[in-house]
Amino acid sequence: MQPARQPAGTAMGGQFAPMYRAEAPLSLAGPATGSYRFPPEISDTDEYVNWWSNVEIEDDTCQAFESNYVRHWRQWTNEKVSAWEKENPRPGNERDGATWDGYRANAVQSYSSMRPPIFRDQIRPLARIRGMAVMVAQLPVEGQQRVLSQQVRLPGNVIDTVGGIADKYHLRSFHANYDLDAHDREVRTASYLERIATSNDAIELEQMYGPHNWATE
Repeated sequence: MQPARQPAGTAMGGQFAPMYRAEAPLSLAGPATGSYRFPPEISDTDEYVNWWSNVEIEDDTCQAFESNYVRHWRQWTNEKVSAWEKENPRPGNERDGATWDGYRANAVQSYSSMRPPIFRDQIRPLARIRGMAVMVAQLPVEGQQRVLSQQVRLPGNVIDTVGGIADKYHLRSFHANYDLDAHDREVRTASYLERIATSNDAIELEQMYGPHNWATE
């Protein structure tokens, strides 16, 4: 009679102890804690809305948001004006060229005016709405629709839906470039230039800041 087969496992005194196999993959997300820059995965719509409505947003994140917002809209405007110039080449003669310059100035003004102004008391709520709109794909489809159609109010009595504000302010368009590094580089560059303006000791500047690589700006 053949002995009963033992399950595979680790050797223990000539025998094999059974190997544990989990019934389902282990979730490492933990409870819905996280932070604004490192948010948790939340699949429940009510919990998702509550978390994004209350997560703390630091001042440096608000400063980065403001910098990236301005940078995005400046780039967007430049791209629109460049496209306009390709569709409307500048005439060669001086008289028509002067008229074209006026049309171009109008185009620049028109595109620039599409950027909604933001005020200091709106930055943190906008950053909150941005996070809510950008991360919404982790919810079921019906949850996504519910979040994006949720009505919210910004300071200044700006009332719209989460999706409407995200579209109006281009909140989802610049999130890939949304980082503190770009803002920090601006701060360091401004400090560096200020030092140059008030000091003639370039060696001291190099010692304090290190070699400055303008190509990274």
